[in-house]
Amino acid sequence: MLDLAGDVAGRRILDAGCGSGPLFAALRDRGAIVTGIDKSAGMLELARRRLGDGADTAQWTMGGQTAVMSFWHRPLHAMTDAFTAADFRIAVISEPPPAPGARELFPDILADKPAFLCFIFFVLQAG
Repeated sequence: MLDLAGDVAGRRILDAGCGSGPLFAALRDRGAIVTGIDKSAGMLELARRRLGDGADTAQWTMGGQTAVMSFWHRPLHAMTDAFTAADFRIAVISEPPPAPGARELFPDILADKPAFLCFIFFVLQAG
């Protein structure tokens, strides 16, 4: 995700669905001006604890560790239509591969998967 964002120093970034704020923190550490939003009040509280004031679940288990995650499935066109209706231009759509070393850490889970959890990332530019 950080590679996809590129050089973020001084850029304003919206971390939509920021969860507990790990990406927010990494972007802020790289000099971005980040705003994080999330539907879950609990996740936002975790993000506030992590980041300070500036900043429906199924348990999911991988590699013996369990985390609470939220999923909101939407068709691709619903997301892209919302971006263009808000006057954004889609610069990049990406399904990144697993992080380096992930296949070694989780060989049984990732052996036949080209992408990790099927995340889709959008790089948007103001229209």
